[in-house]
Amino acid sequence: MLTAPDGSMESFKLDKTGEQMRVGQMPYLQEKVKEFTAKIKLARNTLPNDVWVTITLTIMKTLEHPMTALTITKQGWGEIMKPLLHCCLPVAGYLQNFPRAVTFGPSEQGGKGLMHPWYNQELTHLETLWEELASETHMGEFITTSMEALRLELGYPTSLMLVPFDRMAGCATDSWLTSLWQTCNKWNIDIKSIAPELKKARVYDQFVIQAFAQNKNITDKQLPILNECRCFHDIVTLADIVTACRNYLERDVLDGKGAHPLHSYKWPKKPPRLKAPYWKLWKTALLDTFKKKIQLQTS
Repeated sequence: MLTAPDGSMESFKLDKTGEQMRVGQMPYLQEKVKEFTAKIKLARNTLPNDVWVTITLTIMKTLEHPMTALTITKQGWGEIMKPLLHCCLPVAGYLQNFPRAVTFGPSEQGGKGLMHPWYNQELTHLETLWEELASETHMGEFITTSMEALRLELGYPTSLMLVPFDRMAGCATDSWLTSLWQTCNKWNIDIKSIAPELKKARVYDQFVIQAFAQNKNITDKQLPILNECRCFHDIVTLADIVTACRNYLERDVLDGKGAHPLHSYKWPKKPPRLKAPYWKLWKTALLDTFKKKIQLQTS
């Protein structure tokens, strides 16, 4: 399995001729739309209202069924819906290019009341999160564990949904939770912590990745590299990389040779080593971020 550019999980299998054929979320749903539109085209003497009812009660329900597990982007859903609307709108008595804002608008405000599948998908994710956690199911335990892992991967002390997605997205592994995180950031939704937050090791401590993210000299492309270096040596806060007096950055930390983590978190598996340019960037970022702020010196 792999994560496609559109955010959906995709895989490949061989067809009868031995050629690779893509299978996954989007191709499966696109095939369902294709089957439905073929039947609409073959129908005779259909009433416009009957077509619209058929759309809302059949194909839209087919698309809705797997939404709990889907992570298709809004653009991806647009590709799925495009042939459906182009085929069905004229049959239902509307222009093929009928305004989509009206098509997906609420009926109370003059729209057709057809809910855009991306919004339905994201609201389903929120509903699933709340229901599973409240019911204390096995799925709820899995979500909690995944959220703890994501929190550790990001290295942020705040509620997960308050971590700036645009800045930190490259530091996280693509998953169902990262999709939900993106939506919550976009809609300004905060989900109170359901797992223990990361703690500072001492007074006036700082979270390393948060300080990096606030440093305007560090680009969005550099931040994931720095986060990878941080995770490689199990670093969470500044206390993990400075001496006991808090006045010096340890030489081994600057050179990427090691650190002395003061936390007892369980970290995921890591690669045997990282590239030399990564550690060069790591050293530059540490000196630029912390030496100026708290006047640290290297020993």
